[in-house]
Amino acid sequence: MKKSYIYGKTFIKRILNHERDFTGIVLQPLFDFNEDKNLFMKLSTYFKQFSNTFQETPLILNEAIMKGIKMSNLEIPYLQAENLDISESWLRKVNLPNSNMPILHAWDTRIDFCDFTESIQIGANYCDAKVNNTIYKKANLNQIVCDPNTVFDSCIFTDGYMRGVNLAHVGFYRSILQRLDVNKTDFYFTNLEKADIRGLRNIKSSRNLHKAFLDGARMGSNEYVEIKRLKDLEDLDLPLVVGKLIPELDLEMESLVQRLGEDHEPVTFPKKPTSSTYLDDNFSFDEFIFRVAKIPNLESEVDLDEELRRDIELNF
Repeated sequence: MKKSYIYGKTFIKRILNHERDFTGIVLQPLFDFNEDKNLFMKLSTYFKQFSNTFQETPLILNEAIMKGIKMSNLEIPYLQAENLDISESWLRKVNLPNSNMPILHAWDTRIDFCDFTESIQIGANYCDAKVNNTIYKKANLNQIVCDPNTVFDSCIFTDGYMRGVNLAHVGFYRSILQRLDVNKTDFYFTNLEKADIRGLRNIKSSRNLHKAFLDGARMGSNEYVEIKRLKDLEDLDLPLVVGKLIPELDLEMESLVQRLGEDHEPVTFPKKPTSSTYLDDNFSFDEFIFRVAKIPNLESEVDLDEELRRDIELNF
């Protein structure tokens, strides 16, 4: 596809003239949408005034390159942006609900207080990305690409999809993953410190959840039982005994569920200089899970989405 270069101010003026299709453009690198205050206010007003028209005639940025941009305080619903490159950019308070952005290139991008509710970002590249206080409710993040430098701090993924993702060493500190679909997703040393993982869907099809960093994580009985099952199986000679032990494990899990009737508040966990609070052989699993993780009663669980949303609004 032939690319066409466009200056930032020209791009804004063409939007204000009701142009919607910018397929294949190369935007002026490092362009700051907020630098020209007058032009930015016109753009912001335009998006608000014509917000009800974007579902039928969306802004199209397919195959566009917008590297290093700065954008804040804008809402663009139903954005159509397949294979959009915003690497090395900074988005703050940018709301893109119901956007279609498969194969988004967000490498080394900073994203703060944004809203991607019900967006489609299948195969997006989040390597080196730092995402803070951002909403991905009901978003499709299947097969996104992350690396150990990827951080999702205090984000909301409630009722979303994150299938087939390698989350090894990825950070989800204080994030809400309630009812997130994690089919075939790998949690090897994923940082779930103080995260809420209650109601994870397809948890038995995920991998290495028992090896995640779970300090202060909130989980229900289903998550607890699955983590314990994985830890128990890891200590067994699976080829020889798995067939005989599965029924016994099922009975054990049923008994465990019945015993998990009350909340367990975290207490100070003794740390050795050479160890961490990952699940390892230094401590028994039961000692770890009850001392470090919060195990709420699912029957009395509280949806924390609104609580976190209020926390986010206080920072606006």
